[in-house]
Amino acid sequence: MCDVWGYDPAIGHSAVINAIGFTVEAAGGSIGRIGKHSDEAGAAYLVVDMVV
Repeated sequence: MCDVWGYDPAIGHSAVINAIGFTVEAAGGSIGRIGKHSDEAGAAYLVVDMVV
């Protein structure tokens, strides 16, 4: 089952890592960079600054 709100353990994500600035990739290429994020339990999110 896929959990879109969780991280696959194989990627090595850690809650102490600041994700701001990481590139977000889709099937067709880069869609932008992470501008803001939260790992707070029950309120996790990513805000992507999209490339236009």
